[in-house]
Amino acid sequence: MANPEYIHHNQSNTIFKFNVMPLPTKERLGDIGIYAGETNSTYMHGYIYECVEGASYVDFIAFDPGRIAFDYRKGTLAAFFGEVTESYEDIVSGTFEYLKDGNIWSINALDKDGNTIFEEYKLYTEDLEDAGFVMLWPIEEYKDGEKITYEFTHNKELNFEWQRVQP
Repeated sequence: MANPEYIHHNQSNTIFKFNVMPLPTKERLGDIGIYAGETNSTYMHGYIYECVEGASYVDFIAFDPGRIAFDYRKGTLAAFFGEVTESYEDIVSGTFEYLKDGNIWSINALDKDGNTIFEEYKLYTEDLEDAGFVMLWPIEEYKDGEKITYEFTHNKELNFEWQRVQP
């Protein structure tokens, strides 16, 4: 008898044959199928796929005072903060401090309990803009040592996809 922990609770060791891959959904989670249709840009004929769960984030950042914004068409907050820390999902607030000498911003982040996740991460204004941040005032109007606080909201969205498992 097969070990129960290796049996998907919905299908109990059934492998499907798909001429057209069905939409990956929560109900299909754990299903395994061989793709029998024609090879296309998404699926390869004869390959085996499993429906797996993933997560994506639609994050929002709000600044106070509102002198900085984020252009979600130019980047993602996950990409920016994910470069700085592995604890990206724990960030809830922090500050951007302008250091006029060098045109640099010193950034920190805090978790829900006020613990420091990272501090003094420094970037030039141009690098922040390349990442998607927008300075809403001319840079000459920011004062040396000016601190702009931010609040960070994570919106986790579950998604499902067919992941190739063989070959």
